[in-house]
Amino acid sequence: MMKKIAVLLFLFALCGASLFADISNSRGDASSYLFPGLSDRPFQFRDSRLERLGGTGVVLSTGMSSLYYNPANLADNRMFMINVPQINLRLYNATKLLKIEGMRQFISDLLAGREISTERKLYITKMVIMEYGYGVYPIVDAQVDVGFKVEGFAFDALVSGDITLYNLTGRTIDSKLIPSFTAGVSVGYGHKFKAGKIEINAGLSFSLLMRVFLAGTGLADFNEISNEFPGNLKTGVALQPPINIGVTAKFLDCLKASLVIRNINFFGTKVYSYGDFNHFLANIFQVFGGGRDSDSESSMTNLGSGLFSSSVDLGVAYNPEWDLFNPRVEIDFVNIFSFGKNAYYDNSNFFSHLKIGVEMYLLSFLKIGAGLNQGRICFGATLDLWPIVIDVDYGWVDASPTLGEAMTDRVSVCVKLGWDRSK
Repeated sequence: MMKKIAVLLFLFALCGASLFADISNSRGDASSYLFPGLSDRPFQFRDSRLERLGGTGVVLSTGMSSLYYNPANLADNRMFMINVPQINLRLYNATKLLKIEGMRQFISDLLAGREISTERKLYITKMVIMEYGYGVYPIVDAQVDVGFKVEGFAFDALVSGDITLYNLTGRTIDSKLIPSFTAGVSVGYGHKFKAGKIEINAGLSFSLLMRVFLAGTGLADFNEISNEFPGNLKTGVALQPPINIGVTAKFLDCLKASLVIRNINFFGTKVYSYGDFNHFLANIFQVFGGGRDSDSESSMTNLGSGLFSSSVDLGVAYNPEWDLFNPRVEIDFVNIFSFGKNAYYDNSNFFSHLKIGVEMYLLSFLKIGAGLNQGRICFGATLDLWPIVIDVDYGWVDASPTLGEAMTDRVSVCVKLGWDRSK
């Protein structure tokens, strides 16, 4: 049973992503689960509605999303909100993957719970690897979270995960499939102030995230893969407690501007090796206990400043809140200042900072929107059938640290059960 669970985690990654800061002072060999341009990316909360709006959300994020985009926005929506749960699944390059011989049957067998031989698993893995070249390509990711918001206070607990194909040499033999997952909780509070005719919201959010990286597997590893795969892969574990601080100012009842500092980490990041994945699953709670040193093959500590890997984001938005259409337009400039190494952003390119989103109601239960994310188009819709909300988006994203070198398409589906009457 444990092996089936591990295989499902690897193949569909119902788990995910926090952040490794720039890491130094290493002891032992942790290179098998530290990947530049991947493991140093910030944690990304999955929100299909905001993703179809170009990834904007610095100004107009709502509910639990505000914990990760801008906690100042928690002060804006006074209504009670709850997710029980919210499930978000994203698939990248779906057309390419489904064209692989045997992939459709493989997915069908997997979802039906039928036994799949090791040979078939390895064949599908090999074919996926051979389809891609240079770049850091996401394959699939998923997120499950539950949370609530009362007045300006919000809480969210999540498990998210992904499978990424990683290749920074361009040689097929060097490509690796890398699974990872994150579990964590976040809390935040936003408060409203008055400064003359200007309304100001300020907010703070804190997360405690545990990220687990499994050593990638590629074509060169096939002869060493056993029936215990992926449970025999080396595993790296990191705890990270990022803080977000944000301010939003409201002008003329329809114009807003925001500033947020994200991913502040005053406590540094420690990374531990827990041997193989099966061992980690059997000793998962020792991550928080005093016995982890006996389980560690190596330890790495970030000795950088408290602001390491944090960034400053700015945003402006027009949202007149008309009863009929309720249009919103937002422009964000992200990663304007970065206080640490972040290989994911190509800061020399203007579009790597720019995100634009436009949304409006067509009917009381239907929203449509589109956006521009780092120069890439995305679009989608929200269907609000209370108490079920369904978000769908489709778009293109860059899968490489250098803009434009490894573009991939993404389809995202989010199903949320709960109460949410925010606009």
